[in-house]
Amino acid sequence: MAEAKKTEAKAPKEKKEKEKKVAGFATSAVITLGESDELDKEGKPTGSKVKYGAKNNPKRGASAERFAKYKDGMTIQKALDAGLTGADIAHDLKKKFISIKAAA
Repeated sequence: MAEAKKTEAKAPKEKKEKEKKVAGFATSAVITLGESDELDKEGKPTGSKVKYGAKNNPKRGASAERFAKYKDGMTIQKALDAGLTGADIAHDLKKKFISIKAAA
């Protein structure tokens, strides 16, 4: 008689959680604020650059309040935690108000 094969119970495979992505970037990616031309009192470029931020905010209304929460070097996850939305990040990236680099 043939001996019956013993079947061993396999341990369930651990599921790797995929890191959430926003605007095509992992949430651990780092945000850098963009720059714009500095303008003189008449609205003409001075040749200097000014970094966007709370004082040099390219937006108005509620989106300006959210934009002011960006900090240089913050991750996408921290921006989301601060109240920014994925749509904010995608729009600001497209308009070059911010840039994003993959985390090192």
